[in-house]
Amino acid sequence: MILSFSDLTEVKRLQEQMELRERLTALGEMSAGIAHELRNPMAVIAGYLKLFSRKADDAQKKILGDIGDEINGMNRIIGDLLMFARPAALNRVQVDIQELLEGCLAAVLQARGGGPVVTTRISLSGEHIAADEGLLKQSFCNIIQNAVEAMPDGGELGIESRLVGREVIVSIRDAGSGILADKLKKIFLPFFTTKDKGTGLGLALAHKFILSHGGRIEVESEEGKGSVFTVTLLKG
Repeated sequence: MILSFSDLTEVKRLQEQMELRERLTALGEMSAGIAHELRNPMAVIAGYLKLFSRKADDAQKKILGDIGDEINGMNRIIGDLLMFARPAALNRVQVDIQELLEGCLAAVLQARGGGPVVTTRISLSGEHIAADEGLLKQSFCNIIQNAVEAMPDGGELGIESRLVGREVIVSIRDAGSGILADKLKKIFLPFFTTKDKGTGLGLALAHKFILSHGGRIEVESEEGKGSVFTVTLLKG
């Protein structure tokens, strides 16, 4: 039996995917334990915060408000951890990919507010797939958010969808600084981030949800030339 170079490349890719899934499974179990251990103490702190706020003066209320904001941030992280740890239960409906991607882009740019200009180049096909709309929207919003954050000085964001056989392929391209090769293999691990801010859970959740749909997500990147995230999903 003779294996070609392309066969060996595919074998290596599948092996890396299996290793990543094993690592993510272990991390998911650990994340669930951490989230449950944190949830109860955070609830106690939030309860005392409300109690103290009733008798606080204006200056104290400002400080307690800041503490409350931090607690809310922690609770969002705990929620993401639990979402990452739990099996994804899919409620499949017919989803218009073009409409979903346009909605994600609008939401991300609106939340971003001002700052350096991010121009968009969009080429979308009006395909429909059977998917959990909420989880798929969160996945693409996270990927688009990551692409925008990769361009702090502005740049062009490209979003393309196309039908190839029975597969809908979505590519999201940024003009950022790219990802170093040694970091590329860790990009979908929870808490891994190349940014100063952020939890590193966005892409981990996107990866989890895409795989739960029977799809795949891949990334190509070159230092100084940006990154391309490609999501492949079955049409139907």
